Amino acid sequence: MLLTEDEERCTTLLAMAAAEADMAFMRVSASDVPEFLERERGAAGVPAIVYLEPAVWALSSDERGDGVSEAEAGAIHSAIEALLARFYPACPLILATSIEELTSLDARLRREGAFDRYFRIPAVDPESLGMRIVAALGRENCAPSLATNATRLGMLFARDFATERRRSLAILRLRRLSHRERRRLEFLDVLQVSIHGFAESYHRADQTPEQRRLAAVHEAGHVVAAIVGTDGRNTPECASIVPSALSTGVVVDSLTFHHESGDHLSYAGMRQQAHMHLAGRASEELVFGTSLVTTGACEDLRQATMLAGRAFGQWGFAPAMESPGRSASNLAVALPQSGNYTASTDAHIEALSREFLRIEYAVVHAMLAENRALLEAVSEALLRNGAIDQEGLIELVEDHGTAALRGRLKSREHAALDGPPPPDTRGTVASHAPWPQIHNHVHSGEGDSLDRPARSAAGAPIPGGV
Repeated sequence: MLLTEDEERCTTLLAMAAAEADMAFMRVSASDVPEFLERERGAAGVPAIVYLEPAVWALSSDERGDGVSEAEAGAIHSAIEALLARFYPACPLILATSIEELTSLDARLRREGAFDRYFRIPAVDPESLGMRIVAALGRENCAPSLATNATRLGMLFARDFATERRRSLAILRLRRLSHRERRRLEFLDVLQVSIHGFAESYHRADQTPEQRRLAAVHEAGHVVAAIVGTDGRNTPECASIVPSALSTGVVVDSLTFHHESGDHLSYAGMRQQAHMHLAGRASEELVFGTSLVTTGACEDLRQATMLAGRAFGQWGFAPAMESPGRSASNLAVALPQSGNYTASTDAHIEALSREFLRIEYAVVHAMLAENRALLEAVSEALLRNGAIDQEGLIELVEDHGTAALRGRLKSREHAALDGPPPPDTRGTVASHAPWPQIHNHVHSGEGDSLDRPARSAAGAPIPGGV
């Protein structure tokens, strides 16, 4: 039996199955697997489901490396086969393990008489995960913003606390916060742990008023670009200028917006992401003037450049693709691993990227200027409070947004009452959309790895930090 998902879910489900079948359940650590197999070889045993923690012995020879020799792995494989060969229904012994990819399992174990039943355990849906987190925190410790937002809480934990270890550390950190401050936890508290990590103290006290003002204006630019560019659908979960070891400000995109957007990224969606990357710098220029733009946008620009490079080098997009005749102007993509990636390819992509970013920066600057009242209101609220949650941002839009923006938001609210939203007609491309972004106003300093945002398989911050 092979369960191809995370260990904690596998063992939980196996223990439940064993209890329902009136069988014993045992979990054998990776280091104890050889001893267990030797001990059970001649034992009468009892009906049981045994989970063997996966280790190097289970991997195929080309993935095994130097962790265990071919002879050692072969001995374990032989012992597993011998143990399963004496299976009889009156006293069944069922062995199970888990692995991320079926092809990573050694071929000798992937056949009849070994691990020949394969089950892929589906991911936990966000609502169920959120309800589990609320129960672990203690419902009595959760304010309505947490207790009534199980789905959003589940999305956040699935993104930033993907393993049981990280979840348990986050829950412990939050329970300590509730106990120390003698209050119920808010959703914003969970966001702060997501942003700053598990450290008990992350505040920096060395900021000048001018630095705080700069951070507030920069993050306000990200906020306004997110809200205006999506007609309010991506109203951020929070914006903060509470400094930490990693950043002097942060904006967390709406979890619900990205969850509902699906796995594909349209040209319009890519363009909107680029606007959000560029908005911090454009906001600084609009408020302080061109000569006072700072290096704080360095990471913003790096992310925008990487996004443009993928769009024009891999996805077949083109600058100003919304204009007539531009859609098919850049369809010959060139991937580094395909063999057709040359110096001229690099130059072509760079030229398209520079053109695109120049054009879109002007669009962002004009959009922020048109929404100057909202930009100032968000930055002043950040200076006053340090952080603003989604509800607070919605109130600012209602009070300071343009009439057109408020009208679009109200129209969307009525449409939601009348029925489901219309299908997305923007078109899609076969490219996975990124997780909700965290826009960081970064300064030097890496911090401990536990305090960094979760990272994707490709190594980029899961939200692709800006």
